[in-house]
Amino acid sequence: MEKKIPTPQKNLVLLSKNKLTKFLLENNKKIFKVNKISKIFPATLILDITPRLNSFMLQTPVSAFTVSSDGFITGVLEPNASGTLLNGLALIKIDTNEGLFVGKNALNVDHATFLNELMDKLPDITKSTINNFELTDLQTPDTNVSLKNGSKIIFDLNTDLDKNLSRLKLLFSQFSEAEQKNIYYVDMRFQDRGYVCNKGAACVNEIILPKNLISSTTDTISN
Repeated sequence: MEKKIPTPQKNLVLLSKNKLTKFLLENNKKIFKVNKISKIFPATLILDITPRLNSFMLQTPVSAFTVSSDGFITGVLEPNASGTLLNGLALIKIDTNEGLFVGKNALNVDHATFLNELMDKLPDITKSTINNFELTDLQTPDTNVSLKNGSKIIFDLNTDLDKNLSRLKLLFSQFSEAEQKNIYYVDMRFQDRGYVCNKGAACVNEIILPKNLISSTTDTISN
C-alpha cells in the first residue's frame, strides 16, 4: 500500500501533530527529536527540531562509519588505520564487520549515552584523555577504554555508570601519581568492586577475561 505523506498545506486544521512527528522521525534520519510543532493559521506550520549529530567513529577491520550521539550510523568513511580521532569524533574499534550499514542502530541509546558520559567524566578521574573504545562486537557489553597514558579501564555498558565512576574515583585517590602510571588496566565490571592489574604482572596477558576467571589482579577495592 502506498504511504500517504502528510500535507499540512492542504489541511492545517486536521493535521495531527503526533502523526507528523512520527512521519518525520521515520523518514528523515537527520532529525534526532521533534521538540515542538506549532500551527499558525491560516497556513503556517513551525517545526522546532533537534538535529542528529555525530559523536563517534566506528572502525571495523574493513570499514569505518560515523555514528550519532544516540548510536545511529549516519555515514561511511575510509578506514582510519592510524587509530586517531576524526574531526573530534571518539573512536570505537570492534573486531567484526557485522554487516553494518548507514541507517542501522549500531548502539542502543543507553550504551551510546554511557560512552558519551565516559568521554565527559572519565578524564577528570584518570587525569588522562580517552584514546579510543574497544569492543569485541556491538552486542557484548564489555568495553575497553584505552587512555592516552597507556592504561585501560574496563566497563560493562549495562551497569550503573555513576556508581562505577564513584568507585573508580575512590580507587584512584588511594594511589600516588607514580602508582597510577604503573596501572595497566582497571576492571570495573564487578558489583561494588574494582580490580587493578599493574604493568609487568601476569594479568597483563589476560586483558578482558571472563569475570569468573580473573584471579591474578593485584589490588581490589569495594564499598
